[in-house]
Amino acid sequence: QRLRDVREWDLKVSFDAGILAENAARFSATIQAIENEIAAAPPGRKYLLERKRGAVTKSEVARVAAEEAGSVLEAVRPLAASVITLPIPQAREHLPVVLYAALLIDRGREHELISRLEDQISKYTDAGIEIGFSGPWAP
Repeated sequence: QRLRDVREWDLKVSFDAGILAENAARFSATIQAIENEIAAAPPGRKYLLERKRGAVTKSEVARVAAEEAGSVLEAVRPLAASVITLPIPQAREHLPVVLYAALLIDRGREHELISRLEDQISKYTDAGIEIGFSGPWAP
């Protein structure tokens, strides 16, 4: 009964560390603050701040990717009858996966799901965060 009129959709979020690092200030207040300091700093200080930005960015990229993946899931969660976060696939993907989930979606809301996911995809265009989804599948 629980599976009547619902189908499964799979959601996967991955990231390109290099591209995301270039765009980190869009998603990280810490990186944005360093970039603001760099913009106002004299040349000697600017060099040190750029090095600091590089070091901080390395640690921030994975955190930002996971946080943004969570935001993507939260954007579609209200459409789902059920959400299960799955173990990250161990297959050699070209980009690291930070979120893999299965969503049970009522057949009548599938177009809304696709639209919402397409909005999320456009939000991250050229930012280094990739959103993939597939379905519908039998639950």
